[in-house]
Parts: sequence; structure tokens; C-alpha cells
Amino acid sequence: MSGSTLPSTHKHHANPQTLTIPFQVPHRGPATVHATINPLTNADQHGITLLNLYTNPSTVTSHSSLGYATLYGWIQMTHSPGEDWVMDLYPPFQALNSPFFIWGADPTVVDCPGREGVREYDWSARTFLCYSPDAAMTRRVVPILGFEWGFWIEGGMPGVKELRELELERWNEHVGLLRGRFEGWEFEAVGV
Repeated sequence: MSGSTLPSTHKHHANPQTLTIPFQVPHRGPATVHATINPLTNADQHGITLLNLYTNPSTVTSHSSLGYATLYGWIQMTHSPGEDWVMDLYPPFQALNSPFFIWGADPTVVDCPGREGVREYDWSARTFLCYSPDAAMTRRVVPILGFEWGFWIEGGMPGVKELRELELERWNEHVGLLRGRFEGWEFEAVGV
């Protein structure tokens, strides 16, 4: 029927969405992750020129730690229906044997996914904050927390998925991918 639309299979969520997750790992002071997902209204303001839909700044704030105790890394995997989860690496770092989207002192991850000219699409990301218990002297990675977020395009109109904290055991769904892709790294499973 001309002019009719199919019922939406996606729920609209308020913008911006935020999560605040306090955490503490052994031998470090307390810290907090602040994650926000927001519609991107001015690409130039965010340093990008491609058409992208959402920005996801996630920051770590260490409240009392200094030096190596502020080192964390973000590992991110993405997924679309009918596809396997894949690593999401910052393009200049894809050739490196490193699982981190970003790594550093109280790191911030910013991601602006989008698909120009697409009328139907569904995309999800799982973003995990990790650390190295030995101050990065070895390639041992331990997950701390994770969250899932994403976007969809239906009939050419974009929408944002719910930003939600993940149970840390969801990390285990990706350990095989990580171990198979990054030689010489040790990825600790949760609860095993």
C-alpha cells in the first residue's frame, strides 16, 4: 500500500543515554567509567567528515591512582545480524598485533559508526574495559566491565539502541575470537 510503513521492530531510546559504572581492581584506587551515546549533529565538531550516526565517548576517571595504575584499554567487537562478532580496531592500528581499540592512561574511546545511503541496517557493539595486572609488562588482559550499544536504520531513518551494562561473563563469548586473532596475548576468561 503506497504511503504505509511497516511497524517498527526497534524501540526508540531517549538521547543522550548515559551509564556511570564505578569499579576497582586489585592494587589500584577506585575509578569510574562514564559512557554516553548521543546523536551526532555536527560531524565537523567531532573531527570527522563522513556521515556517521552516533558518538560514543566512554571515559575512565581514576580517582586516586597514578602512573601505571591509570593504564587501561578498551576492546570492542561489533556485530550485525547473520554475521559473527568481529574485532573493531582503530584503522591505523589494524596491522598491529594488539586487541585494543584504544589503550593508555584513563583512556577515552570515541566511536562514530554510520552507513551512508543505507535504508536497512542493524549494528551492535560490545565494548569492554580491560587492564593488565602486571602494569603491562606482559600481554595479559583481564576484563573489568563491559557495555553494549548500537544503532539501526529502518526505512532510511536511524535510531539508537539501548546503552546497557553487560554481565561480565559475556566477555567469555569473545575469548575464542581474541585468542585466535592476537598471537602471544593471554585473555583471561571470567569465572573459569
